[in-house]
Amino acid sequence: MLHIQILVRMFNIPMENRNQEFFSKMFTARKISRVLQMGLLICFCLGVSGCNHGKVPLKGKVTFSDDGSPLPTGIVIFSTPTFQARGEIQPDGTFRVSSTGENDGLPPGEYDVNIVNASIAKEGSNSDKPEGWILLVDEKYDSARTSGLKLKVDSKTRNYDLVVDRYVEKKKKKTNT
Repeated sequence: MLHIQILVRMFNIPMENRNQEFFSKMFTARKISRVLQMGLLICFCLGVSGCNHGKVPLKGKVTFSDDGSPLPTGIVIFSTPTFQARGEIQPDGTFRVSSTGENDGLPPGEYDVNIVNASIAKEGSNSDKPEGWILLVDEKYDSARTSGLKLKVDSKTRNYDLVVDRYVEKKKKKTNT
């Protein structure tokens, strides 16, 4: 009965229409619940589909510093202590940043940047083992702490191109025994 009284007050229904039986048939709890569920569903769908929640769409390209050729694989990671987004590097070196949805970008702020999975399988090797992979970029890019890459995103930022160093195998020191 409380929901009937609330509806009477909400819709400012005149006194002659305040018949309890009329309202109990017209506004059952089930009908009210269905209307509220539909309203929430519509709000959710509109919110998810049409809004990027203040995020800035971001794309870029990763190239090597020695010859300008594109890095053909890997993932660029943009992180803060509380947030992370990523862009999968395509064979032409380009990427688009995704955080909570596909290609939805980043909220404005300052980000540490690193690159992971930038390696390709050696021909004829077992790619399940680490020795079956060829690293493409310097190991410093594996971590946001050591990469030296940073990005400040504001509403005008749309493109972020990266230039990285190739992986160079370090020679093992010989020890005299």
